[in-house]
Amino acid sequence: MNKITKHLIFIFLGLILLTLIMYNLNKPESASQELISFAKCLTENNVIMYGTEWCPHCKRQKEMFKSAIEHITFIDCDKSRDLCARAEVSSYPQWVKDNDLSSKLLGTQSLTNLAEFSGCTFR
Repeated sequence: MNKITKHLIFIFLGLILLTLIMYNLNKPESASQELISFAKCLTENNVIMYGTEWCPHCKRQKEMFKSAIEHITFIDCDKSRDLCARAEVSSYPQWVKDNDLSSKLLGTQSLTNLAEFSGCTFR
């Protein structure tokens, strides 16, 4: 093997390692069964989280759910502007139940607040 080939292999392996590290850093922490059940209950009770991917408050809210966030109905207002306009989203995140715009939660919410809002049980 010549010197250039060895360097290319080294660079390629480095890129693979960097990709794996970045993937694991962005991967949500594993959620407890209780948190997964709570997230599923929110969705079953027609609770929707409106937000964006760039919003730090939305990111913090998602981190509270860990990997259970995949069970939450999340509307990205950058991708679904019409849905967010109809829901009268004024700040991120915004939680709405049963499309009732008179009953919404604005900003990052504790899991206890979301349980009271939704009728779901948590702890």
